[in-house]
Amino acid sequence: MSVCENKTVVQQQLQQQAAAAVAAAAAAAVAQQQQQQQQQPTQVVPQPQHMTPQQQQQSTQSIADYLAQLLKDRKQLAAFPNVFTHVERLLDEEIARVRASLFQINGVKKEPLTLPEPEGAMVTLNEKVYVPVREHPDFNFVGRILGPRGMTAKQLEQETGCKIMVRGKGSMRDKKKEDANRGKPNWEHLSDDLHVLITVEDTENRAKVKLAQAVAEVQKLLVPCAKRTGAVWLLHRIIAC
Repeated sequence: MSVCENKTVVQQQLQQQAAAAVAAAAAAAVAQQQQQQQQQPTQVVPQPQHMTPQQQQQSTQSIADYLAQLLKDRKQLAAFPNVFTHVERLLDEEIARVRASLFQINGVKKEPLTLPEPEGAMVTLNEKVYVPVREHPDFNFVGRILGPRGMTAKQLEQETGCKIMVRGKGSMRDKKKEDANRGKPNWEHLSDDLHVLITVEDTENRAKVKLAQAVAEVQKLLVPCAKRTGAVWLLHRIIAC
């Protein structure tokens, strides 16, 4: 056997030994983890429908605290745009999941919107829901409606099948740009009071159902935090207050 052949055989043996060592280490780690899990006492987590009011409040507060930390992490991550793309996506997905769980903490789960069979031609329906800024001038309704990175509005769009847009005076973050665009073509809405424009395209019988649901959900967001209680109140305090 030549020197080159001997060298190749040795390399193969070393690679096989290294692979075996890695596999053994992985198996040992899994076995140790399973042993630790068996030694730990099983914790029974009460389901929302079986929670006492005190347990519901504690669970809600715990989830709200976790959501607040997630939002803080996402804000810090925003200092590095387009750097941790997958981390941002995973963080946004977790925020959306936790937000949804706050609405289910009392055992109330949002069911998919039930729609009738389509009848007739496609139509486009619109409706404006005006924001009570005059009654509550210091409340951040735009932040409440949009949510962090627009996730509240996006979730509502997904649930109702409607397009949700904040329009009118005070709808833009850049106030100087808003003042500069007011009165220009395609910016006519800036001359109107602050409102939520809800648009849906479907057959008329289905569009009416979607629009009514969207209007009802938006109106829930237009009640200041001080007048709300429970999980929804905690969620909106975190996002908008």
